[in-house]
Amino acid sequence: MFLARLPKRLALILCATGLIGWAFGMGMWDVYYDDGLHRQADKAIGRVYVDNMHGVALYTTNREQFLLKEVPGLSMGLFLLGVVIDLAQRQAKLPGR
Repeated sequence: MFLARLPKRLALILCATGLIGWAFGMGMWDVYYDDGLHRQADKAIGRVYVDNMHGVALYTTNREQFLLKEVPGLSMGLFLLGVVIDLAQRQAKLPGR
């Protein structure tokens, strides 16, 4: 019984994790990106990655760059993987297969 429900639970966990990560990433953009990033490079602390935001150069560290750029994309990938697993499971349950 547990193994029969495993794909459904996996899909739910992936979708929930993806949505939470995406919301976190978008929150980082709204709160942190606008107010917290520096407009001058600081090589001493690794703030060397430049982003152009509406004509303003903002400098980030490697970790900030990952949180702002990669987390939302990875989260949407997890969500879409959960959707694909759920759709495949539903397709397998269709009568006549």
